Amino acid sequence: METPFGATPQKTAVPTPTAAPPEEWIKIYQTTQPFGYNKTAISFNVKNPPMIVNFSVIPVNVTGTKIIIRHSGSLQTEESVKYGG
Repeated sequence: METPFGATPQKTAVPTPTAAPPEEWIKIYQTTQPFGYNKTAISFNVKNPPMIVNFSVIPVNVTGTKIIIRHSGSLQTEESVKYGG
């Protein structure tokens, strides 16, 4: 249905979601597996919505040193470059 020209559309009230306090939360899944090529799917019937997802990511930094070779005409130089953090 279209809103007639010049008419002000009615606003629909949207309820504010409320969640249970953290002490009432139920843990349904926990893992400390390193993420790589692991694939996991979890299905859970939420009896008291909304479902709150608490997800943490801890990055793993790779560090090291690489030798690079620079060419400038007939001159060639090597340089050690550190990477990572």
